[in-house]
Amino acid sequence: MNTFDKAGIGQKIRERREKLGMSQEELAKLIGYTSRSTINKIEMGKIDIAQSKIEKFARALDIPPVVLMGWDYPLISDMTLPNLDNLHVNSPIHKMRNHYETDLFRIVTQLSNDQLNELIEFAKSLYESNKKQD
Repeated sequence: MNTFDKAGIGQKIRERREKLGMSQEELAKLIGYTSRSTINKIEMGKIDIAQSKIEKFARALDIPPVVLMGWDYPLISDMTLPNLDNLHVNSPIHKMRNHYETDLFRIVTQLSNDQLNELIEFAKSLYESNKKQD
């Protein structure tokens, strides 16, 4: 699903923040808000998150923006990917993964639906050709 669900995003933010043992105040400071009340409203689904803040939330919570947005494309869900959740935040592979995901998120958010579908089909073909080579 590729729609914006502010309640779902708020829930993901709260769950991830709590998993990391982070307070609303700490998250607010990392994002650039002056008080925890904005974080509380976002987590409750009462207010939207500005697109410019999605990346900041993802970085502060150490999750890919696509996960935060709740996007689930068959290409991603069907793949067997290594579990990188337990990697140290400062590890080289973690930094590289975050860099690529951030770049992809920036690009994807600028595409039309037709362009996004074309990108997904291209990614599927790349994935399938890599599977054949292995």
